[in-house]
Amino acid sequence: MTTPDNNNQQLESPLGEREMLAVEMRYEGYNNAEIAAAIAERFPGSAVQHQTVRAWFMRGGKIRDFYDAYVIDQNKARNSEARGMFTAHVKNAVRTLVHVMNKSKLDFARVQAAKEILARELGEPLKVVVAPGSDPAEKLLEAYGIRIKTTDDKPRTD
Repeated sequence: MTTPDNNNQQLESPLGEREMLAVEMRYEGYNNAEIAAAIAERFPGSAVQHQTVRAWFMRGGKIRDFYDAYVIDQNKARNSEARGMFTAHVKNAVRTLVHVMNKSKLDFARVQAAKEILARELGEPLKVVVAPGSDPAEKLLEAYGIRIKTTDDKPRTD
């Protein structure tokens, strides 16, 4: 198993070859029966039943802890690889957003492009949720006898 943190050196596996095959196959999405069949094919003298493979991966099972660490390690490596692929296109994506923002004839597209650029540079804007009756501006207006009509207000019937 390799990790980006250790310069692609192989980590020592406490597992035997057939268990390591099971870990790799489970990570790739194979089910217990398929893993058992592959072990039987690759290691003819040490076939296992699919129930045994299932037990290996159960909580407290023979290889569960190693598998959990393997998943984290592999996901980190894949994410790092994906980030590298996307990084090559960042400048082009920014140019595209700027072009749309400046040249699009659709106001909606220009606004969306501007929002995307600002969100990337400044982060997403804060969303403030104010409970009814707790807005300071609303209380100030009420102090001066000014009431703002809300959607909860019922129309007057007189």
